[in-house]
Amino acid sequence: MKWLSIHRERPSILWGLGILLLLLSSLYLGKGFYQLAIANFGDGLNLQRNAQDLFARWQEQYYVLQGHYPYFVREGSLHVNFEIGPVKSGGYPPWAFWTALFLVPSWSWPATRLYFTLLNLVALGVVGVFSYRVGAAYGRSQGLLALGSVLAISANTTTLNNGQYGLVLNALLIGMYCLLEQRRGILAGLVLAIAFIKPNVSGFFLFILIAQKRLGALVAFSAYLGFASLAVWRMTGVSPLQMINTVR
Repeated sequence: MKWLSIHRERPSILWGLGILLLLLSSLYLGKGFYQLAIANFGDGLNLQRNAQDLFARWQEQYYVLQGHYPYFVREGSLHVNFEIGPVKSGGYPPWAFWTALFLVPSWSWPATRLYFTLLNLVALGVVGVFSYRVGAAYGRSQGLLALGSVLAISANTTTLNNGQYGLVLNALLIGMYCLLEQRRGILAGLVLAIAFIKPNVSGFFLFILIAQKRLGALVAFSAYLGFASLAVWRMTGVSPLQMINTVR
């Protein structure tokens, strides 16, 4: 009630806070995008220091397209391409490598960095528009404050610095929510399945489909994961069960 009374008497406070947060978040996000897209751009692969998570995903996808399950291409493996390097990462489920064909295409490393930067710009736009609309239901100043608050979350820049999926996942989960609101369950299930590239982040959202008894969405979700796992099996010759046993 106190906050509401401040808004009624001095709405400029909310406008001021929103603008301040937007300015600060713009500077901080700019740093993140610089690290993701530009910093050390001319370094060779063996000197790569930026976007380490994205680099690991890029390595994995290279080996998948070569017909090798990436978590078997460790130091000492006969399949290691010494320009790309051995895989040191781990932990992604079998279907993730199919989804990553579209999120982290196996182009040249500089081209992949730029593509992923554009993907994150789009994702940030989705998150920003959604947060503004949620706040704007109570007034434009609240919408601006909600937008600034969401963009100012430090994890956004950390995600960009490391080349992680965080912002893309947020946008996908917002998309799932909007599709459910529009009663487009099958598409919502497919979007959640794509977001399941990191089930430790997106897993709890599956309970929404279960609790709401969205049968079509659950079928679409399961079909995508099954198809993607079988596709990676065909590409690498390693069964989904073997892949899951390597997840750590």
